[in-house]
Amino acid sequence: MILFIFAWLNGNGYEAAALPAAEALFSQLSWVVALSEAFMLPPFLYWFYLQVCGKTVFPKWIAFTNVLVIYGILLLVKTAMPDGSFRIGFTNGLMSASMIIWFGIMLAWSVRHLQTGVPDSKDRRTGGCYDK
Repeated sequence: MILFIFAWLNGNGYEAAALPAAEALFSQLSWVVALSEAFMLPPFLYWFYLQVCGKTVFPKWIAFTNVLVIYGILLLVKTAMPDGSFRIGFTNGLMSASMIIWFGIMLAWSVRHLQTGVPDSKDRRTGGCYDK
């Protein structure tokens, strides 16, 4: 919405108002980003826990391809970038890019697993972190 209003105002003769309007909109709605990330955190942490404990069909090592791990790696990449418009755009897409990469990893593992046709030696959903 912020990018749209900025582009529309710039393209329709309101260049002077474009930046103040975009900044005002950002200051009013920036809390939505933090809230949405707070809502996403518990499911990602729980999914990591399930995978580390071996309670999914995926091997335990795939837990370290969690969206939050990928997000952290991309955040480190962002800190190495010089200030500029690309860094801002990269920052805006960190969570989306993390999820796309994660879905790609899950898809690649699933396709490879289905193609090999090797059955699991045990049911990965039995046992777990708290079983002795």
